[in-house]
Amino acid sequence: MSDDTIFSEINEELRRDRVRSGWRRFGVYIIAAAVLLVVGVAAYEGWNWWRTSNAEHSSDHLFAALKLADDGNIAGAQTALGQLAATGSGQ
Repeated sequence: MSDDTIFSEINEELRRDRVRSGWRRFGVYIIAAAVLLVVGVAAYEGWNWWRTSNAEHSSDHLFAALKLADDGNIAGAQTALGQLAATGSGQ
């Protein structure tokens, strides 16, 4: 065995020990950060879906009110638009 081989094996073993030590020390924090990241992205996507869903719902009500106005039912359209203004998502 040459000196280079011995030194490379020692370096590899030291590196492995450092990684193990670092994982034991910071592994919990790394896992917690990954979990927080996943939960944060899931919460953002859920909030974004909820906002979009409310906007679509309000849009459907707006088109229904406009259809009433096109059909000549102005009083019904005004009532529908009033309800939309009170309960719509505002987006």
